Amino acid sequence: MAEETIRHPDMVAKLVKAPADIISSLTEDRADLWHAATGIAGETAELLEALAVHPDTIDRDNVIEELGDLEFYGEQLRQRLGIDRDLVDVSNASASGTMLREYAIDAAIAGGRVLDLVKKAAVYDQPLRDDDLRAALVELDAALMSIMQVLSISRQDALDANIAKLGQRYKDHLYSDEQAAERKDKKGKKAKPEAEANG
Repeated sequence: MAEETIRHPDMVAKLVKAPADIISSLTEDRADLWHAATGIAGETAELLEALAVHPDTIDRDNVIEELGDLEFYGEQLRQRLGIDRDLVDVSNASASGTMLREYAIDAAIAGGRVLDLVKKAAVYDQPLRDDDLRAALVELDAALMSIMQVLSISRQDALDANIAKLGQRYKDHLYSDEQAAERKDKKGKKAKPEAEANG
């Protein structure tokens, strides 16, 4: 018997997991992991854009901002997993590239890997593969450290920039949807298209 032909849009409509089913199985821990992983994936894409689109005219302040945003979401994920960033050994993990563009690509790949691993747990209700997630975070940190080294940016520069930016955005460093949308730190600057809490 010949297999029934189906149009791709129809197949997607039949196969996509129902949002209500995702919500019903989503725990607070998995929602937090998903938030952090989505932030990491988005910020690694922005870092890649900052370093690869116009490599001859790199905006160092923008790179520091993106690195700070990645530190924010990485810390959120590490806190959920019980990882102390200062104890993470990245000496055996190195970014594969030799130039900024390659390091940015490595970061984006690691960020995508983080999101994919968390998606499988948060959306498809599979067990979280902690070891793989930790390895992807180490790969991400190695790529970020390589970028920082090439541009002579310290990790503390990125952390300080993130604290300053979010201190402007959020009164007393407490989150609110209203302050996230208002983005006080972006007044007078070219704002990103979407109002994300951190990025």
